[in-house]
Amino acid sequence: MKKNLTIWAILALSTIGFIDSVYLALKILLSSPITCSAFGGGCDIVAQSKYSAIVGVPLSMLGVLFYAAIIIGITYYLQRRTIKSLEWIAYGLLFGGLFSIYLLALQAFVIEAWCLYCVVADAIGIANALLAIRLLRMK
Repeated sequence: MKKNLTIWAILALSTIGFIDSVYLALKILLSSPITCSAFGGGCDIVAQSKYSAIVGVPLSMLGVLFYAAIIIGITYYLQRRTIKSLEWIAYGLLFGGLFSIYLLALQAFVIEAWCLYCVVADAIGIANALLAIRLLRMK
């Protein structure tokens, strides 16, 4: 029962992360300003920083792909119930959580600006990593 609840929580959080990342990706691809007055307008500063892309690919697009992969992986697991697929999902989430911590540190100490949507995606990444640890302990 706890395992299923954890899996559904990861699926729900990943869906929110996917939607958040799609919004950011569309804003960036359309060169539209990202409004987030809650953080003093830092979204555009973060989105236009040199840290906002890896080899030319916006981090928001990588977020879309990451969360889509997790959603697809969980869907596969729910259909097949293979331990290996669950392990792959958990390890992917651990990587995502560590990367999210790195991105938050960049905002805090290097860019010195905050993007609300980025913080949401990163918080989801960290929460999912913690849930992944829980899943790995339940094996």
